[in-house]
Amino acid sequence: MTIRCHYWGQGRLVINLGDALVPLLLNALGHDVVTAQSTTPAVNPGRQLLVIGSLLDDSDLDRLQGPIDVWGCGWRGKPVASRNRDRLTIHAVRGPLSAKGLGLPASTVIGDPGLLMPSIIAAPRTRHGKRLVLPHCLRIGTTSRAERLKSTGADAVLSPWVLGHPSRPNWPMLRQAIARTTAARRLPTDARTTIKQIAGAGFVLTGSLHGAILCHAYGTPWAAYDDQGIDTPGKWHDLAALLQIDIALVRTIRAGEDWWATYGQNAISPDLKKLVEAFPFQATPLLPPRRYANH
Repeated sequence: MTIRCHYWGQGRLVINLGDALVPLLLNALGHDVVTAQSTTPAVNPGRQLLVIGSLLDDSDLDRLQGPIDVWGCGWRGKPVASRNRDRLTIHAVRGPLSAKGLGLPASTVIGDPGLLMPSIIAAPRTRHGKRLVLPHCLRIGTTSRAERLKSTGADAVLSPWVLGHPSRPNWPMLRQAIARTTAARRLPTDARTTIKQIAGAGFVLTGSLHGAILCHAYGTPWAAYDDQGIDTPGKWHDLAALLQIDIALVRTIRAGEDWWATYGQNAISPDLKKLVEAFPFQATPLLPPRRYANH
């Protein structure tokens, strides 16, 4: 089955890790992903699906045409205008603050589909145990790898830029990919490899929201990275409300480990069964998460 979908960076050579989860998830649910502009027959003709990202914002929604189905997206902390709100059919949103901000009923399903990844990509049999720092995609190039390792106390820097699914590569797209690769100072890997690095880490200091979501999904200790600026604080508070914890933004692995010991390890997962059941189209059942004894 084919499904019309929109996510940030769609069709690019190199994209952000969180957005790269969209085709992985939809493929596992039995759908090939095409853009809203595609003429390929789809299960949602004349509509498009939003799955992951802080896309429930007028700046993003104004770029999209027609009716929109929402399954797991979140807001950015700002009200959504009626011209866009009226086009949305909400099946699930990322967290309680997204639901409240959109004026949704208390019965609205909440949860980020990124939490389903262990049902798609197995955790490694053994952890590599490294303490990783994962900057936000727009912050990866602001300081050198050596300086970042020194300031955070991490063992390695993990890039948030991963290989995408390019539609029709062209020179502007290639230039963008080169710029993103240069900023990360490392060739991008596929999303599966990066996910397995997160799943096998001893600790992750993450400026990427979906870095935190993947950590929670795989049971990897983590903390939110204050990289002298944080992208969209509202989405972090939404995640904290979803997991029922107090969030803190920290700059070092040591401070992150202290936060984890006091707050982070007490996070509570949402009902993922309800999230799966809220998927608005026919889907292939997901297998139970594949976990191993030392996780």
